[in-house]
Amino acid sequence: MKEQDLRENVRQVFLPVTPEIAQLHLGDLIFYALVLHCTYSFVAGVTAAGWHFLGWALVLIASTGWTSARLPRGLCLLYLTAGIASLFIYVLPDLEGTAALLGVFWAIWQGVFLWKAEQ
Repeated sequence: MKEQDLRENVRQVFLPVTPEIAQLHLGDLIFYALVLHCTYSFVAGVTAAGWHFLGWALVLIASTGWTSARLPRGLCLLYLTAGIASLFIYVLPDLEGTAALLGVFWAIWQGVFLWKAEQ
């Protein structure tokens, strides 16, 4: 990466937070670029772990709802499908949109189901 490209990438991210970064030397820019790269990697890993644990929770809710028959079978299958999709987001990141969309569907269905059960 050229020095100018590195300087521009670091400025785009850190300049709103620390305006004095515009006067840094190349060594400092490399350090900030390394910090930026580590931060992005850490955030991506934590996000993937969160999706994975959500997947396990959804699979367990689906299993419990199916065996106890307290939730509709279709909702349990939707939970299971969303859970399986969420489990593998760290391997297949393209599944994130599918898992999020399925999450919207099961959340609405569960909300309506619980609302009707209360009445």
